[in-house]
Amino acid sequence: LIHSRSVVPFVGSSEGQRFQTVLLDEERSRLLLGAKDHMYLLDPDNINKHPKK
Repeated sequence: LIHSRSVVPFVGSSEGQRFQTVLLDEERSRLLLGAKDHMYLLDPDNINKHPKK
């Protein structure tokens, strides 16, 4: 999938987070990832561009 560019890995955390919640806000074009002690707000078109922690 990575070679076909159908999927892009999120590299925002080097701590090996186990994400428990994934929410997509289509109106605002945002993806929210939640883990035990972290939450990320991402742009789904480019998930590794300036993730907000």
